Amino acid sequence: VICNSIYTENLVRSRARKTWVVYPALRSAFLEPGPDHPAGAQSCVLLNIGVISSRKRQLELLDVAEALHRQGLKFEFRFIGTANASDDYVTAFLKRIKPMEAAGYARYLGRVTAEELIPNYDSATGMVHFSSEEAFGLNVAEGLARNLKMFGSRVGGIAEIAGDAPDAELFAKNDWAGLTTAIARWIEQGHPKADGAAAVMRQRYHPEVVAQRHLEI
Repeated sequence: VICNSIYTENLVRSRARKTWVVYPALRSAFLEPGPDHPAGAQSCVLLNIGVISSRKRQLELLDVAEALHRQGLKFEFRFIGTANASDDYVTAFLKRIKPMEAAGYARYLGRVTAEELIPNYDSATGMVHFSSEEAFGLNVAEGLARNLKMFGSRVGGIAEIAGDAPDAELFAKNDWAGLTTAIARWIEQGHPKADGAAAVMRQRYHPEVVAQRHLEI
């Protein structure tokens, strides 16, 4: 069995004769150099990308956004992802975010095309991915490939991608207070982007690197 992370390998090893870990490749466009922005020129935008669901925990992230807003900090959370309107969790999220959109510190952008993803990454300076469980977390690697400051939960593939990535901060999966404090500190420091994260992602997840791993197997 070829596994997309060590986390996945640990789940299947006991019932497989042989396992290998091969991380997914990033699309080449994500690995191209991003636009140059003078330090401090960008607004503080934090992305969350993924299907709106209880596992991705966007509703709980709205609590974080509200806590930061109460501190008087200037930022905007942007949520991107498919939302199933028949799901109770999604309904609660969409209702909760409406007054935050009116206040200007959170926004739901819906589902975007692959071509629209990169401009959305490049318009942000940070990313929050705080899933309760994650087999790999491709969006985490994509965000780091665009040199975003990463805040994430220390679970599954997220820990493997971002555990030693430049400027990434990971927390226990229910450490909401720690996450909130870290984001506040980063905003107060001028919300800088990550320094050198893109180079690390190119070394690990470039299509040629992943193809070579398949050839070795």
